[in-house]
Amino acid sequence: MKRLNLTLRFLLPVGVALGMFMVALIWDVSTAQVRRAESAFKEELTALAVSSRFMLHTAAADYCRSRNMVFHRVRIGRVTGQGPAADFERAAMQAFDQDPSLTSRSYGYRAPGGEPQLYVLAPAKLQSECATCHAASGVTAFKGRRNGELVGAFGVSVSTAGLHQSVVRTRLAAAGIGLGALVVIALIVTYFVH
Repeated sequence: MKRLNLTLRFLLPVGVALGMFMVALIWDVSTAQVRRAESAFKEELTALAVSSRFMLHTAAADYCRSRNMVFHRVRIGRVTGQGPAADFERAAMQAFDQDPSLTSRSYGYRAPGGEPQLYVLAPAKLQSECATCHAASGVTAFKGRRNGELVGAFGVSVSTAGLHQSVVRTRLAAAGIGLGALVVIALIVTYFVH
């Protein structure tokens, strides 16, 4: 009985300490993985938003649609709608206008249904190729505008729910492995002390 009491006195604090350490370690590692994954995701979307300025808009939209993303064209002074995405578009357009060196802006938010989204916008500055292509299509929106002038922005948005779900699965799996390891350690210690 004395040995069992000693085992419980020893095992309980050690088990709790190990459990807390493992939970903290799992949380830190998975948080770092999330940050790296979100950063890589953001870089990919930024590259796509920036390069979409040089693509036919329908091709950019088709490319995004094939990858479950949404392609956005925002005209200067014509942001419509309400909610976090429209607020971000207004703020980004203002930032692009005030600081011509900005190459992109990004924003993470929750859609009305609660699904997490990442939205990246890149400024669109008028180039002679753009004006020529649009004029050939009968679009006269760039008449009287100068090369290099901010005329809008192109962007990409996508749900990040899958990324967050994979993090939850990783954390649950790691917690299960940690709990299993604690049980094994407890059994080994109990066997040798008892």
